[in-house]
Amino acid sequence: MSRILVVDDESGYRQNLDYFFTRQGHRVKTAASGRAGIRLGARFRPEVLIVDWMLKNHIHGLHVSEVLNMVVPDMQTILITGFPSQDLRDESQKSRMCAFLEKPFDLNQIETAVEDALVAEKTRSARPPVGVVEVDAAGNLIYANPRAWELFTESKACLDVSCLEDLFDNADMPDLDAAVDQWIVASPRAAGPHYWRLRSEEPDADGKRLVILLAPGDPHHVYAQLIQMLLEVEDVTLPRHRWKGQFLVVEPDSLFRRLALSTLEANQCACYAAENGSEALRLLENNEKVNFVILEYDLPEGDAATLVKQIRATRPGITIIGNSSWARHSEFAALGVDLFLLKPWRIGNLVELLAE
Repeated sequence: MSRILVVDDESGYRQNLDYFFTRQGHRVKTAASGRAGIRLGARFRPEVLIVDWMLKNHIHGLHVSEVLNMVVPDMQTILITGFPSQDLRDESQKSRMCAFLEKPFDLNQIETAVEDALVAEKTRSARPPVGVVEVDAAGNLIYANPRAWELFTESKACLDVSCLEDLFDNADMPDLDAAVDQWIVASPRAAGPHYWRLRSEEPDADGKRLVILLAPGDPHHVYAQLIQMLLEVEDVTLPRHRWKGQFLVVEPDSLFRRLALSTLEANQCACYAAENGSEALRLLENNEKVNFVILEYDLPEGDAATLVKQIRATRPGITIIGNSSWARHSEFAALGVDLFLLKPWRIGNLVELLAE
């Protein structure tokens, strides 16, 4: 049967889906966080990923799907959520989710979604953006994704690669331990000058590890965040702001909402978005790690004063940041919201504001 990975921080969903699909003969593994889901999925290499959107760390369900699709480009994803906003539906479509299910769902719904995923036309590219391989302590090849095999072929090092020794002369064997902390240059056997950029994760208890391979022209920075999530490493050349907690952007305008999210995520910040007060309160009630709310004054339902009171009642001590035109600055101040970002804003504006 098929390999199914379930990633959800609600134990009831994990246990029920594990039991249900195992009884049907599938191989099922589960994880309770995005980090654990990536770590497990990179080795398990599921055919179908069932993942919750809101996971209780900085890696959400869409991240898990994007990272694992670098490793397994044909993997199909079913996104499940208790917060089915239109933004999330739009994002799931752009990310080519195979299905989008709102919690609570019944077993017939998820069974149908998995059946459809297993027979669905593969909409993902057969060529992921980076080469991903897994090797054991002796350098033997356990797995290579399609892009890695392309790189092997382009180097003309060996038509039948089974270990690192098939790719590199002894003098050019890459130091995988050094590649944990930084990108290194690796020169495979080739007819002419040829090199790859290489990055590695720490080996596991059995000495196995994942290794990333990039050709010189491959867009490293475009996929830097996903590579970091996969290897559990940090790129010190990228900005990283050590704010304690996650951000919630409450913004009715879809363009500003997406700009705010992309700005925060590009700077390694965990964040969520809501287009109105009702969505915002639901998110706050279900995610205790949100410590910052970036709030537009003009909302489609209710008034800002009421929402500010409700937010503080729900989460005392939370930091609320007003985010509107300058005309609203004094009105936020009258509500006791002293932190203010003029729209539109850049990450530097937020850094300066929270450093005061």
